Amino acid sequence: MEIRDAVYGDIELLPTEVKLLDTFEMQRLRKVRTLALVHLIYPTAVHTRFDHSIGVRYCVQHIIERSHLDLPKEEKEILFKAALLHDIGHPCFSHITEELNNNIPKHTKFVELMLQGKYRDIVVHNKILKESEAHKTTFVADVLDNTEASEILRLIDIKYDENYNKKYLAELINGDIDADNLDYVRRDGYFLGLPYGNFDDRIFSSFRLVQTATGKALTFSEKKDSISSITNFLRARFELYRAAYRHHTVEIADAMLHYALEAWARDNSDLLFILGDDELLSKILYESESEKAREMILRLQSRRLYKRAYVINKKSSPGSINKAESIINNLDEHINFIQRLINETKIRSEDILLNHSRRLVWKNYGKISIGTEKPFELKDVAQNELNILKDLYDTIWNFSIYVSEPSLSAKIFEVCTKIFGYNGEFQPKTTISPIHYDTVSQVIADIIKEKKASLKILNQLNSERKISSDDIGEILEISRSTASHYLTYIEKKFKERGIDLVKSKRINYKKFWWIGDPAVFERVKSEIKDYVL
Repeated sequence: MEIRDAVYGDIELLPTEVKLLDTFEMQRLRKVRTLALVHLIYPTAVHTRFDHSIGVRYCVQHIIERSHLDLPKEEKEILFKAALLHDIGHPCFSHITEELNNNIPKHTKFVELMLQGKYRDIVVHNKILKESEAHKTTFVADVLDNTEASEILRLIDIKYDENYNKKYLAELINGDIDADNLDYVRRDGYFLGLPYGNFDDRIFSSFRLVQTATGKALTFSEKKDSISSITNFLRARFELYRAAYRHHTVEIADAMLHYALEAWARDNSDLLFILGDDELLSKILYESESEKAREMILRLQSRRLYKRAYVINKKSSPGSINKAESIINNLDEHINFIQRLINETKIRSEDILLNHSRRLVWKNYGKISIGTEKPFELKDVAQNELNILKDLYDTIWNFSIYVSEPSLSAKIFEVCTKIFGYNGEFQPKTTISPIHYDTVSQVIADIIKEKKASLKILNQLNSERKISSDDIGEILEISRSTASHYLTYIEKKFKERGIDLVKSKRINYKKFWWIGDPAVFERVKSEIKDYVL
C-alpha cells in the first residue's frame, strides 16, 4: 500500500504495517497535533503524530538504504513496525503534560500497557468505549504476537531492558540523532513554513554499523561531509526551537494550558493517553470544577492569550538570573515571590502566570560515536562547533511573568524590576503621558517644517495590517522609492525623540510598514488631519 505524504511523496507500507495503522491507538494519533498549541502562532502547524509516525517509518528505511546498513529482513520489518508505533503512548499536548507535577505516568508506561494488551480495559474503564464496542475494535495488541510486541517495546523504550542486545536498532529511532528527530525537524519546518527543516541530506547516508567486542553498535561516518551534516542538523533543530517551539507566544499558550491541566489531570491522567487534543480541551471546559481552568481553555480557543510583563533570560544580569533560578528551584521562594507580586500590585493571583523553561533541550551530543575502525566521539573533532551550539541552546532559557490583560503589565514590571534589581529583557507598553503627547506634537511640527508631503505617506499606515512601499506608491501615485524614502525619514524622526511608532520588516524581499502603537497614532492622526486631505 502506498501513502502520499506531503513531505516525502509516496511511502510504501507492508500489509502488516497497514493493519497497525487501523488500530485504535494509531487512529487516535490523528487527533494529537505534533506541535500542540504552536498553530496559534503558525496557523499551518496542525500536522499530527499520525503523519509523523509514518514519516519516521519512511526515514528509518531511507537511512538503511542510503547508508547501506546490512540488516536481516526480519530486523528491518520489526524496526519498521516500531517506527510506526513509537509515538502511540504519547499523551495529548505531550511536552506540556509531561511537565505537570501530578505524577502523570511517562508515555513509555502506556506503550507497555498497549503492547501487553491492557489498554483496552483502560479505555472501557474510562467510558470511552463500551465493552461491546471495545471487542469490535482492533487494538495494537490484536495485530502483534507476543514476541513482536516484546521486541518492539525494547526498541521504543531503550531503558526497558538494559541488557537488550540490539540497541543499535533501537538507536535508529531512539538515539541522539535518529529517524524520529530527522523527520520532526523536516516535517515541522515544512508545516511551519520555515526553511530550517532543509538540513543537509547527506546525514541519511552517514549512519554506520560496526562490530565491537560486545556486539554491533551504531556510529557515524568520519568523513568531513558527514560531520558537517551532523552539526548542520543540530543547528537546524536549534533554529526551530528558537523560532517556533520556544517562541514567546507559544510559551504563553503553553503556560495557560499547564495552569488549566494542573488540577484537572490529577484525577484524570488516563484520559491524557486516550483522547485527542480538542477532545481533551472540551472535556476540561465542560467538566472541570475550576472556573479558572475553564476560563483558560476558553481563552485558548478564542486566542485571547496572556501578555508578557517581565522576562529574564541568559542575556540578563547574573544577579537577576540567580534570583530567578532560586524562585524556580525553591518552593518557599516561589510562593513568597508570587505573594509579593499580589500584595504590591493588588492584582489577583489568577491574573498572573509564572513560567520558566522546564525541559532541557540540549543533549550531550559530544558523545555521538564517529568512525568505524576506531570509533571516537564527535566532541573530539567538532568541539568548537558544539560549544557554539551549546551557547545558542542556552539562550532559549527564560523566566517570565505573564498577565491576563496588557493594562496589568506595567505594575508587574515595576515590582519585578525592584525585586530583581534589573529591568529585564522586555518592557511592556505603558499609558502615554501628557509629556509623551507633547513630544508627538513636536515631531509632527518638525515634519511639517521639513517634509510636509511625507504626512500623506504616514496617514496610509495603521496597526491592523502591514503595507509595502509599493502599495503606498500605487495608492498615492508616487514612486516606490519616494514612498520608501519618506517612510524611512518618518521612522527616524520619531525614534530620535524616543517614540517607537513606525515599524518595518522585510518579508520575501519586500519591505513592509505598520504602526506599533495605535494609541499614539490616534494622537498623530488628529494632528495631521488638516495636512492629508
